[in-house]
Amino acid sequence: MRGDWQRHARIALDELKAIPHGDRERHMSSIARNLSGHADASGLRRAIVAVEFLDHLKSARPEAYECLRSAPLALVSAIARWHAFDPPRAILLALDFGRGIGTAKAITEAYNEARSGFGGKTGAALVRAYATAAKVPICKAVEKLVGSTVDAPERSVRDPQTGTTVDYLFVIPASDDRPAQSIAVLVVGPYTNKKIYAHRCAEWVTKGFGLAWFYDRVLLALPDGEALDQYRGRTAVKAIPKSDRPVGGKKPRSVEPVLDVVAIQVSPFAAEDEEALARMGDPSH
Repeated sequence: MRGDWQRHARIALDELKAIPHGDRERHMSSIARNLSGHADASGLRRAIVAVEFLDHLKSARPEAYECLRSAPLALVSAIARWHAFDPPRAILLALDFGRGIGTAKAITEAYNEARSGFGGKTGAALVRAYATAAKVPICKAVEKLVGSTVDAPERSVRDPQTGTTVDYLFVIPASDDRPAQSIAVLVVGPYTNKKIYAHRCAEWVTKGFGLAWFYDRVLLALPDGEALDQYRGRTAVKAIPKSDRPVGGKKPRSVEPVLDVVAIQVSPFAAEDEEALARMGDPSH
């Protein structure tokens, strides 16, 4: 399909118009065979998505369309899929390509790497990918709380007392001025609809306070900074007299629970993906 991918995609689109929607997938292989000589329809599917993306750009972003109208399928396909979860970045990549910044190979490789991030994912896959991607800002938040560097935390730890899965568990060793302590971190959400952060505030705060009886400190990592005041307002509790806390162990109920909330910002791409994007903007690469 190299060189003829747009023509093949438009022929396929015309043929598919006459086929009922539920039967189109079954006919894709025969259309691909007639056009390219082999029955693997995966390349044709990518070409159709890419052509429809170009048609969208032609009317919505003509300057980006001009930059991609003669580009290879791999590049247009990668930017089209990127556009689905990060339109501004996708348009910027298209415009940069038109100005001679970045190569088709570099942009395609960066997209393939970026798929390992949480961008574009939904449901349980989004929750898992976001929590993994949040490790760096969460570590920084914990370091700020304790006032020192911290060792690598345990990931996805199931609390034996409550059965709750803790996204991150930090064990802070004792120092001259503080006892050892355990810090459990829960990532709130994430939610694609920002209103849900407010609706589920009480639920998350209650969950955090429940865990706070079994850990020295619990931290709610909040992806939506706009809801931070609401969460902090609900976590503010009146201190009660403390008893001696066992070093690094479970604390008795006579010690008030410690529940903190911090807002975190997490890129949809992993650190290496951000570096790849930066390299695309460097004319020396």
